[in-house]
Amino acid sequence: MIALSRSSSDKAPRVAIVGGGLVGLWSAIELRRKGAGVDVYDAGHMAGRASWAGGGILCPLWPWDYSDRITTLSLRGAQLWRDELSDAGCEGQAGLLKSGMRVLDQHAPAEQWGHRSGMDVRAQADGSVLLPDVWQVRTPRAARAVADIAVSKGVHIYPEHAAQVELRGDHATLQISEGRLPEYDHVVVCAGAWAAAVLGDLADIIDVEPVRGQMIAFAAPPGEFHEITLGGGAYVIPRSDGLVLCGSTMEYVGFDSSTTEAGRVALQQLAVRIQPTLTNYPVVEHWAGLRPGSSTGEPRIGQLSDNLWINAGHHRNGVAMAPAAAAELAQAMSGVLTS
Repeated sequence: MIALSRSSSDKAPRVAIVGGGLVGLWSAIELRRKGAGVDVYDAGHMAGRASWAGGGILCPLWPWDYSDRITTLSLRGAQLWRDELSDAGCEGQAGLLKSGMRVLDQHAPAEQWGHRSGMDVRAQADGSVLLPDVWQVRTPRAARAVADIAVSKGVHIYPEHAAQVELRGDHATLQISEGRLPEYDHVVVCAGAWAAAVLGDLADIIDVEPVRGQMIAFAAPPGEFHEITLGGGAYVIPRSDGLVLCGSTMEYVGFDSSTTEAGRVALQQLAVRIQPTLTNYPVVEHWAGLRPGSSTGEPRIGQLSDNLWINAGHHRNGVAMAPAAAAELAQAMSGVLTS
């Protein structure tokens, strides 16, 4: 049995979050705002999986192919990202950058979506469409910033604690390899692609599976590229220090997060097609992450049983949606947290 400290006084509802990625960390922040004591458990390092691997675009990718719900969560999430990082004074730490996004193809649906969503949309002389108000974060750095914000608000974080949900009737408890965890009033599963594994016998009631995404990064001079560029089923993301990311593959290979030579070659070809001058620069990084895929791309947010909740299945827009999805979860739980 392990002994863990409490997140708050005995009078506050106690909430355990399983999964310390961006969705879990943002959920912890929002639940603390509702007055709950929150502990976050993760099987590995905080934000070490999909959150670490993502490109960090604070806008839906190909949003005209998805539901309005994804647009709403993503755009609201982007605003919450900017507000929270600004309030904490850690925009630089998180790599928050307004870079805009240029769409090279599918111009008509891009323009229609932009106008419908209230986005600034500008047709360009070369036939592309520019969305100038799109922002980005550098996901590993942004995750550390969000974790720092969570801790500053009283959240307790426990890395390398793999928790499993167990049900007694409709009541959920948690167990790890060292023994049963302290009793919690509520359990929230934010385990991304691993949500089904954490839920065990309840896995069939959610629509979440791992989808591998490989990415590469080129080393270019700072300032050589300025805008996120979307085209041909891929995207290019320039960072302020000259790194240029290209992603990402969509592979249904289970929990295999390894990279492949075929993936690297395909991404390099796509990147050069989007930005031809990238052929002048070397590929210096190649990595993969496992998205929490879902059939619609929409996350599952809400109550599963008496005291069991879920916030998972954000697919390829999890970074953008995370703060808004967390706020939606906290709002759904507000009644049980104050009753």
